[in-house]
Amino acid sequence: MCQARIILDGQEIMKDVILVEPLDGNKVRLMAMFEPIQEVSAKIVKIDLMKNQIVLDPIEEVNEDE
Repeated sequence: MCQARIILDGQEIMKDVILVEPLDGNKVRLMAMFEPIQEVSAKIVKIDLMKNQIVLDPIEEVNEDE
């Protein structure tokens, strides 16, 4: 089995990730085996299979109420 590390803004935010799913609204769902599912506002920049890492670029959330 091949799990990945998730790098967001230069920091590792999650490891042993088994599912990366782009969602509507510039979000990405991340699922690891023994951790809660996370959704982050980001876009996928690079998937490096040799390093088992996925690099995300953060996206600022826009508050529509303002």
